[in-house]
Amino acid sequence: MADVDRPIRIFVAIHLPAEVRAQLERLQRRLMGLAGGDLVRWTPVEQIHLTLRFLGDVGRDRLDELCDAVRRVCAGASPFRVYAGNLGCFPDARKPRVVWVGIGGEVGRLARLQEELERATAGFGKPPEKREFRPHLTLGRPKGREVRSLRDLGRELQTVKAERFGDWMVQDVALVRSELQAGGPRYTDLAVFPLSGM
Repeated sequence: MADVDRPIRIFVAIHLPAEVRAQLERLQRRLMGLAGGDLVRWTPVEQIHLTLRFLGDVGRDRLDELCDAVRRVCAGASPFRVYAGNLGCFPDARKPRVVWVGIGGEVGRLARLQEELERATAGFGKPPEKREFRPHLTLGRPKGREVRSLRDLGRELQTVKAERFGDWMVQDVALVRSELQAGGPRYTDLAVFPLSGM
């Protein structure tokens, strides 16, 4: 099949400013030193983002339509302030599968933006998630399934005190292409839409 006919793997996200990335990188280095820290595949800091909606495969012939849908939502939303803070695991500290930092601040406005984007893009790619939106930044995922070591890691993560890792004003939303490669995914912005509402 010609490359031009292949669908594109896409998600909608909020990017982080450089100073927040720098703080998360310092946190990752700290966590690498914990018991079990070497069991985690840490997310490259330049790839850490706040996912609003994972669409999966979208046909190239629908990209303009998708951009219009996201643009309309962003045109009706105004900038808001959030912060990265606290550390956690999904599903829990006994069986960590994802190590994350949470999002605080104007989370009500963030949740409304996410809901509106989900509604506007429901006809593209995968159906919207049935789970409740839990905004977070993925720091890493454990590589193995060795239960005892993962439990030790979860216990260690709970000892890291709650703190903030930077705050910022969310001013735009990106439509991002994800290309799966042997060395990990490569992300490329397809379009960035300012939050231009009043």
